[in-house]
Amino acid sequence: MPATFEVAEDAEAVARGLIEDLEVHGWLKGYAMRFVFRDADSPANKGGRPVWGKVQVISGLAKFLAYGSDAAVVIERRVWERLSGKGRRALMDHLLTRLCSNDDGSLTTVEPDIAEFAEVIARNGLWRDELSKAAPLFVEHSILDQFRPPDVTADGERVSVGRDAS
Repeated sequence: MPATFEVAEDAEAVARGLIEDLEVHGWLKGYAMRFVFRDADSPANKGGRPVWGKVQVISGLAKFLAYGSDAAVVIERRVWERLSGKGRRALMDHLLTRLCSNDDGSLTTVEPDIAEFAEVIARNGLWRDELSKAAPLFVEHSILDQFRPPDVTADGERVSVGRDAS
């Protein structure tokens, strides 16, 4: 079956909450965004890995057709339905963090700070600056158990994951 799309009101509510609650996302208040679920037999993929969600900046004719929206946030419905509340918030935080403003105020997307294979880290350690900078965060969250990874549902089941949620 080809992919279908539907307005994602509950995902938008989570995003709007983050935009209101987190200073880091407050700058997004002035932009029009559309939030949609993607439904298909298999998830979208990037590099052979499932994509949980993505952000697309909208311009030109597509912006006109999208009623003036500046960006579209597309979430895989099957993933969203299995995530806990913390997982949903984390996924939306990730997707909103992908957005950045250019000097002229237009939106663009940025790549996450960390992109590495676990097996490379196992063989070579924290060989890049961004890995070394993130290491204390992994330790803090695993020791304090403040955060359930977003690939675990509220009942403890794992969601099939890829390496990247982008």
